[in-house]
Amino acid sequence: MPCIFDQPDDDFCETFWAYISRKASDRQKITLNSSCHHGYLTFLHKGNQKRRYFILKDSFLYYCKSYKDLRIIKYTNISWKRLEVFTETQEKLEKFGFKIVGSRGSMDFYVDNEDSLAKWLPSLQQQMINIDIEDDYIFIKEVGKGNFGYVFEGECIENRSKVAIKSITKSMVKRSYLERIVKEIEILRKIRHPYIVNILRVYESEDCVHLVLDYVEGGELYQTILHKSKFSERKVAKFANKFLQLMVFMQEKNIVHRDLKPENILLVNKNRITNFKLCDFGFAEEASDEGLDLVCGSPGYVAPEILNQQKYYFKADVFSLGIILYILLSGRAPFSGIKAAEILKKNKKCHIVFYNKYWRNISPEAAAFVSKLTDISPLSRYSAVEALNDKWLQMNHKKQKFNEAEKTFIPLEIPVVSPQTRDPDWQSGNDKILSIYDMKKLSKNEPLKKLTEMRRPSNTHIKGVIKELRMFDLALMKR
Repeated sequence: MPCIFDQPDDDFCETFWAYISRKASDRQKITLNSSCHHGYLTFLHKGNQKRRYFILKDSFLYYCKSYKDLRIIKYTNISWKRLEVFTETQEKLEKFGFKIVGSRGSMDFYVDNEDSLAKWLPSLQQQMINIDIEDDYIFIKEVGKGNFGYVFEGECIENRSKVAIKSITKSMVKRSYLERIVKEIEILRKIRHPYIVNILRVYESEDCVHLVLDYVEGGELYQTILHKSKFSERKVAKFANKFLQLMVFMQEKNIVHRDLKPENILLVNKNRITNFKLCDFGFAEEASDEGLDLVCGSPGYVAPEILNQQKYYFKADVFSLGIILYILLSGRAPFSGIKAAEILKKNKKCHIVFYNKYWRNISPEAAAFVSKLTDISPLSRYSAVEALNDKWLQMNHKKQKFNEAEKTFIPLEIPVVSPQTRDPDWQSGNDKILSIYDMKKLSKNEPLKKLTEMRRPSNTHIKGVIKELRMFDLALMKR
């Protein structure tokens, strides 16, 4: 099967090199810093050897005349070009180098010695498409299986470190899905972060594309929820604080994930929710000024504006995080149902109720925080920055207690549920919904205003709900 990365490489330029300007006076000078690798490389040009200074910065290789003259003559985007490392023997002398192969041609580069090659390779291997994964990694065992391929536990031959290898069989997927793989690689290369499963290398063979990723041993947050059901406010607040920091970083990079759910959050240590990495950026996209409009995500976690086919932005991810926090605090999913379609219907209406049976031991401040994250209107919903400044989050993250004398509550708008919709196994004494309050610092003597007491509607246990959602993974794709 042809290389799936030829098309994005074609999109960059009609030739291998792109020129800044033919005039030396118009050429831009590049600044060297710690984020780039640079040095002299030798290449053949019309049968003659030439030695020029090259700078590798991010996904671009810049061609300059010399170290003393760092004005850019020409450059190329190496993101989708293939890397081939070689050793040549001529008259008992070994020559070391690498070949860059693109859709618009190829070029051989020679280095001075093996040590010099070893210095160039890490940056090149991280930014380019590699070949022959078996030369660099050992496939230890299969740890997951999807519709289009497998996930393996692997090991780096060079340093014996563990990695995860996501292998996609090209013949089993449509062109549109291959385009999503290209986009996922592009985004993962752009947003390296401690709370993200980072991409280490990309390989392509005749039959497969392999993504080499961070290995995360603790398993999915989904599995931990099934095992433990719910968590303390302090732990959930710490988790939320870290996740919101990650969301601020992603917003700075202009990225919307669009499929936040417990299955896509991996724990570094089993059962410790405060140490995690976000994965699966298959639906992630760069936001535009006009907003995004692709209907995608997983039932039960999708922001209502997506389901209503409205334009959406970064706050769609905030909604999904709010649903995850609801589950972590209460052990229940806010949108229940036996079938995915039923869950989607409730998800779209977005009537979120905090049932007394599951929320009575959780502070009103925590419920108010979750309500702000899951507001049906993106305009009044918290942004990631606003959420980080929430009093409940800050106090719990700092391991401090609220001053009870300073609490004053204003009722939130929570949908009233008819008593006729309650479960047949409902027990007397548990039929009052928790009163939810918004926090404000007003007069100490101001009376507390409670919400109207409500009764609990039918609600499927979180294990059943998540199992149903898992069967409906990556639903709602519309092109």
